[in-house]
Amino acid sequence: IIIFICSSPLLASNYYWVGGTGAWSDYAAHWATTSGGTVFHVTIPSPADDVFFDASSFPSTGDTVYMDTTITNCKSINWSSATNTPSISGTIQMDLYGSLILSPNMNWNCNGGLHLKSTAPGNIINTAGHALIGQSSSMNLLFEDTGTWQLQSALTLGTGAGNPGVIDLDKGTFYTNGFSINCYRVMSLMSSAFSLFLDTSVVNCINWNLSGQSLLSMNLDADSAII
Repeated sequence: IIIFICSSPLLASNYYWVGGTGAWSDYAAHWATTSGGTVFHVTIPSPADDVFFDASSFPSTGDTVYMDTTITNCKSINWSSATNTPSISGTIQMDLYGSLILSPNMNWNCNGGLHLKSTAPGNIINTAGHALIGQSSSMNLLFEDTGTWQLQSALTLGTGAGNPGVIDLDKGTFYTNGFSINCYRVMSLMSSAFSLFLDTSVVNCINWNLSGQSLLSMNLDADSAII
């Protein structure tokens, strides 16, 4: 008897927020299969799914997405087409397997951790000028897999000892493209391969600690940067 065992990859879907204010976990009321649609997904987004907040997401000014899941997963999260100045609020641990794209026409009120877990090239980080700081504390940004990320805006986390924002460079490749970085700490305490290309970026931080890296594991290009 020959038994074949094979695993199938997660099927990717697009998730569109509708219905204004609500909780991330309420898929039956807020996660539609199309923009402005009335057919809903039967579960919250998975690591394979892209999520979108657009002109059909928020009918009222100041609508809020409340983060109520212990661990939040998605591939890319895209707010670029959102209208009516919505907010995202709460404490999150988000495992992000693609890009982070925010909009100037929104408010960021989250703290916790953004765990970047892509293994692919071409990922984007665009904060649209927002400081990734919640009402009680800052976000931390953690590079945790072998993908490549391109910074497309200034990156600001908490800069004070009472509200420290940490950038943790464990794996992957990060191009800052000359945009400024403001945080409390830049660190890497692991010896996994990481490449950091700072271009002409100005990095403002209280603590810079790459002691976990070595000349064999880290590629650092910072000759035109100011740290």
